[in-house]
Amino acid sequence: PWVTACDVCPPHGLQAAYEWFWEQRVFRHADALIVNAPNAQSSLAAACPFIAGKLHCIPNGFDPEDFPRPQGPHRPGEVVRLLHAGQLY
Repeated sequence: PWVTACDVCPPHGLQAAYEWFWEQRVFRHADALIVNAPNAQSSLAAACPFIAGKLHCIPNGFDPEDFPRPQGPHRPGEVVRLLHAGQLY
């Protein structure tokens, strides 16, 4: 959703009203709505009860075989990189 449950730079004024109108229209006409997290599903269902039956959650995932297990403990001075992509809008 681009307006409902949007906590990252939500639109304001006429832009918010315009986007809310189209978002609700899309929600009403959709056969199904896919979200990627259980929290997103419950937030949308709470904000728009009329779509609760259309919501389906397909969590993000990965194939563990794509990520080999580390060979032994982390060594001092060795670089460790972590990434959190966060929300992409």
